[in-house]
Amino acid sequence: MSSHETTPIETDFRVDKRFSIITSPEVLEQATERVERVLSLGEIAEDFKDVTRKPRVASGRKENDAEHSWHLGVVAADLAAKYYPDLDIERIRAFSGVHDLPEVGYGDISTFGLTDAQMAEKKRLDEEGKEQMLVRLGDGIARDDLEEYERQDTAEARFVRAVDKLLPIVVTLTSGNLQPLRDYGVDSLEKLKEFYDVIHARIKKDFEDEYPELVATHAVLCRLLEEEFVRVSGEPDANETQRSSIEFEYKYLVDLSEVPDWVFTGSNLRREELRQGYSGIGDDGSEARVRSYDDERFDITVKQPGTIEREEEVIQISKDLFEDMWSKCEGQRLEKIRYTIPYGQWRIELDIYPDGSAVAEVEFNKDNRIADARLHASTFEAPEWFGENVSEDNRYKTQNVARFGLPNRGIVGASS
Repeated sequence: MSSHETTPIETDFRVDKRFSIITSPEVLEQATERVERVLSLGEIAEDFKDVTRKPRVASGRKENDAEHSWHLGVVAADLAAKYYPDLDIERIRAFSGVHDLPEVGYGDISTFGLTDAQMAEKKRLDEEGKEQMLVRLGDGIARDDLEEYERQDTAEARFVRAVDKLLPIVVTLTSGNLQPLRDYGVDSLEKLKEFYDVIHARIKKDFEDEYPELVATHAVLCRLLEEEFVRVSGEPDANETQRSSIEFEYKYLVDLSEVPDWVFTGSNLRREELRQGYSGIGDDGSEARVRSYDDERFDITVKQPGTIEREEEVIQISKDLFEDMWSKCEGQRLEKIRYTIPYGQWRIELDIYPDGSAVAEVEFNKDNRIADARLHASTFEAPEWFGENVSEDNRYKTQNVARFGLPNRGIVGASS
């Protein structure tokens, strides 16, 4: 063996005749540098695939950012070559590939219906995500492309941004999956028109001066979507029958003396008597729970570890199965009254325990898009009658309330 100090990988290559292309430490060093680069970009690509978007593909699952970026690259380059010959096709392809990379840091957030405070938070997340991604990309053409696209100071960058606005409708039309519209509460042709009037007005304002043809294209796509909506009559998709698999909620203490009287006297509010018991609680906080709603509806829920954000699966069960499992939950069960209260685009679930203690929960994840849920939660303005936010206090997890009772029982919100 040479007296030259070598790493284990150098030693392996120098004795392995299958890789005779490695002829010296210098060749190995250069190859290793390239390997580190492609692995780093590969990790970014894997993370990019995990960012889900609102539109659905034909199978029913949500489109991801990697698919969307490829789609945008093909469409934008084709439109530019055919109708905008003065644009640089290669810059358009490059911008399409990197335009959504900052979303790796925080996810894809829909801008529709956001308040001023939520838009400000989204802009902050955009900037934070961009800076994080620039660091991950390091020196190289991908970083240069992203920085140039973010500046929006070239015709090509603005063209890609304009074409990007067309694709949600394109994916909805080509997949035939209208569930994203239902996620926004669009359940009639009138609501669909109202929904896209807002979006089209925004696109017209941003792009009419430079790319009026693309604004007109969006208008035609809107009309085609309206025709498709009427054709399918808004029937629910079969693949949307089960509940979202990610829970994202805040939990607050409540003093019942502060709750508005109309909550208890309003005839239009839902009131339910709940029984729930825990058949299994893991050391990591995971759980299996059965629940009865007014002794008429029953389910079992399996939740992964977590406080504010956690995965869950809900399965409807029979009354007989519930009663059998309930009997085996001795020492890990509770009963409560739940009022469901509309609050803007959300709903409050006010739970009142037999001793008068109360907590309120607000769930922000409507359609399994965790980035939207995080944004809405971070900008949520709770009603005045809410008390302390105890979402991350494990003592107030319902599994622990079932076992040990609420902390400060008889004090917080107690009737006595």
